[in-house]
Order: sequence, then structure tokens, then C-alpha cells
Amino acid sequence: MSEETAATTRVITKEELRQADGVASNNLWVALYVPAKAKTCIFDVSSRSDLYGAGESYHVFVARNATLALATMDLKGEEGGADGLDETQLQTLGEWVVKYSEKYPIVGYLEEASA
Repeated sequence: MSEETAATTRVITKEELRQADGVASNNLWVALYVPAKAKTCIFDVSSRSDLYGAGESYHVFVARNATLALATMDLKGEEGGADGLDETQLQTLGEWVVKYSEKYPIVGYLEEASA
């Protein structure tokens, strides 16, 4: 297993995530809950601006928590976490996690809401 680094332990706020839309900054980030880490990871998809850039097909997932949208295959980009997902949706989420983990670096974790 890889060693934890400053980048992979960085806590990113929702406000910082919102800025990573390719417009307000050059970053294109997608948040996705990773069950094995029990955290919502922020993936840097900037290398694929042809897919995730403004006006492109996957831009709907950028600068937000795309867990719910990807797990339910909602191409409108409904934002939300993994709470309430059924077994089929959790399996779909797992498939997306594998794809993202193989292709994109994690730049940090989404700040958890405090109680």
C-alpha cells in the first residue's frame, strides 16, 4: 500500500471543491466516496479536460460530490453521498471507484460535515 503524503491527506472544503471547475481555476476535481477508505476522495481529472472541461459530457460531475450521480447513473449530476444507496448502486459505485483510482490521482479528501 502506498505511503500517505501531504496531497493524499489534505482536507478539502466544499468551497475549495466548488472552485475546481476548470473555470474559476485550472483544476478539474471530482469527489467520489471510496468505501475502502471510508472517505470522500477528491480526484484530479484535469488531465482529461476533453471529457471533464466546461461544455464537455462529464463536466456535470466536476466540482461536486458525484457519488450519488455516478452510483445511480444520473447524468443530470445530482449531488450527494453514499447514504441510502442500495446494493446495486453500491456495486456501481465500486466500479466507478476502480476506474477513477486507476486513472486519476487523489488530491485530498472532502471535509466531513461537523455534527
